[in-house]
Amino acid sequence: MGSLFASVDYWKFAFSDPIISEGYTEILAAYAAKQCQTGGAGFDTPDCVQLRTHVLPSGTALANLERVQTNVINGTDITTSGVDFFVQYDVEELFGGELSIGGEVTYTIEYDVGPSIDIGGVLLSAGFDRVGFINKESSTYTPKPDVKGSLFALRERQPACDVDDALCW
Repeated sequence: MGSLFASVDYWKFAFSDPIISEGYTEILAAYAAKQCQTGGAGFDTPDCVQLRTHVLPSGTALANLERVQTNVINGTDITTSGVDFFVQYDVEELFGGELSIGGEVTYTIEYDVGPSIDIGGVLLSAGFDRVGFINKESSTYTPKPDVKGSLFALRERQPACDVDDALCW
């Protein structure tokens, strides 16, 4: 006969002032939206003066930028929560060995990130729940799929030897 193990875990974490790198995509998007290039409508605004410290050559049009400088800063707060599911079934005797099969799934309920602000205080992008987005409007935060999981199967032969059959995906 076999044995079954299963678990369900709810988790929630809140991170304050995480250490991150400023997002270059957010810097470039703000630079373009505020028209910070030489002769642009926002060139002399305080936000553009700050944003131009990130780009080289300073004041050039977006298409001609050669370099974007980012800084390591304390980011905005992150709140994340979800549920983990795990199940494993073990068969003790099957064709001269033991068989374990199972899987695990993580469902992320939320991954709320506050607004992105550069080192000089310029708002780069609004905060939002990033679950299900692959770096939308950001190169700063890791993509968070809403569901991810894996399955496994392991067959151990008896008597115990150095070779086992394993399959994971």
